[in-house]
Amino acid sequence: MSKKKYLIIFVLMTLLMSLGILGFKHFNREGDTSNVKTIIDEDSMYSKEDIDEATSVIFNEFKKYPAKMESLSYDEKKCEFLVDEYKDKYNAKEVIVFYSDFVTYSNKSATKFLNLDLNQRYSDWIWILTRNDDENWTLREWGY
Repeated sequence: MSKKKYLIIFVLMTLLMSLGILGFKHFNREGDTSNVKTIIDEDSMYSKEDIDEATSVIFNEFKKYPAKMESLSYDEKKCEFLVDEYKDKYNAKEVIVFYSDFVTYSNKSATKFLNLDLNQRYSDWIWILTRNDDENWTLREWGY
């Protein structure tokens, strides 16, 4: 084969590999929490550090979601009816409940394993975390 044919084959192979890598990244994206609007109850019984620790647990789990989180909120009044139930259920001293809104990507394979619909907006998705004494927050339940 001539050098010109080798060059053409090399360029085509490089182009195909590049497209494959871009496609893989597009279809296997992690959950995006980079521009989340965080809404925290100003009269919260929890410190900023407590809330930051809890939100980082949520964000870490959300990486598995083929979606973009738009907002994450904590409002003690909105979730106080759940606190006692989950304290008893998990034998926990503290319970914190967040709500989030997110939009799923258009990647069929990624949404399938979480049983989420494509290009769908999910509102008031609940995140329930517990802890005892000086332990870290543990994510217990999430969903609707």
